[in-house]
Amino acid sequence: MALRSRPYAEIRLDALRRNFRYLQKRAGGVPVAAVVKANAYGLGAVPIARALQDLAAMFVVVELEEGVALQEAGIATPILLLGPLWEEEEIREAIRRGLHLTLTSPEHIRLIARVAQQMNQEARVHLEVDTGMARTGVDPRDLDQAIEYLRGSPQLRWYGFFTHFPNSSDLVYTREQVRRFRALLPRVPKGVRVHVANTGGVLGLGQEAAFDMIRPGIGLYGFPPSSPYSAHPLEPILTLKTALIHVRDISKGTGVSYNHTFVAPKDMRIGTVAIGYGDGFPRHLSNRGAVIIRGHRAPIVGTVCMDALMVDLSGVPEARPGDEVVVIGESGGARITAEEIADLAGTINYEIITRLAGRVRRIYKDA
Repeated sequence: MALRSRPYAEIRLDALRRNFRYLQKRAGGVPVAAVVKANAYGLGAVPIARALQDLAAMFVVVELEEGVALQEAGIATPILLLGPLWEEEEIREAIRRGLHLTLTSPEHIRLIARVAQQMNQEARVHLEVDTGMARTGVDPRDLDQAIEYLRGSPQLRWYGFFTHFPNSSDLVYTREQVRRFRALLPRVPKGVRVHVANTGGVLGLGQEAAFDMIRPGIGLYGFPPSSPYSAHPLEPILTLKTALIHVRDISKGTGVSYNHTFVAPKDMRIGTVAIGYGDGFPRHLSNRGAVIIRGHRAPIVGTVCMDALMVDLSGVPEARPGDEVVVIGESGGARITAEEIADLAGTINYEIITRLAGRVRRIYKDA
């Protein structure tokens, strides 16, 4: 099938690097650990990492398989696994490969140390402390014990110490969290790299939360982590496009798509667009939202199907099969953002871009 007949994502690597430099500058120039988990938020971890490997101090993923895939693609930059590994064979593989492991409890530290000792090999580790996320990380009440185990394990090389912001748009709470975290630092030896700020932390607090390194994710890709940060000059690197594949005129009273959730209130022209929930487009946008055709917004009508959706072409009577359709992005002065789609679907922009299906082709462009 021709490229234009199915959805594809255009991804601008030059904009990616500009976003990287903006975030780094706002943090005072400290090193950047670029978060490329979940296939770089759906945009392609290997091409994204290759585009940033001369800039990033580290790449951050969650799963062992993600780190392995980057290494096997030739990425030599250090890689941190945020997700704690508990299965011993996975731990061995991560240690063999020199991947950086996250430690999340005294029990977890003992496990990693034991496996590393059995292998007679160094494990590179970062200690996570929970200062407000209640997800993973050492309870501050257990921190002294965790550090005792860590410093008493010669197989463990302590590279980093970090926490995570759960609500970086609330600067009052986040500043208090930074204060609590900073109070723990006297227990951390010199030379251990301290990293805290995600995109929201960088945009909201700048150098105040930069410490030794920052860990931006969504901002690298040009999307604000929440509405308070939408004014920052980040460039969305994604434009999602597809094609108009069918046009027909229907009579008043005609039902459209599954279960006829839309019935034509008048004679009208309907277009079929080649994208659906099988491509990651939210089914929640049935009878909601729009796409852009020939510079005009065409409202979605009827239920979003697995492979297609229908739109009202009343405002674009000249539309023809084969026309380009912009699903996320700009065209002819019209604009649809991931944030708009997320609001309509009752979710967040993170989910909209990470849910892009594997069958959506990624096309990388560089200036």
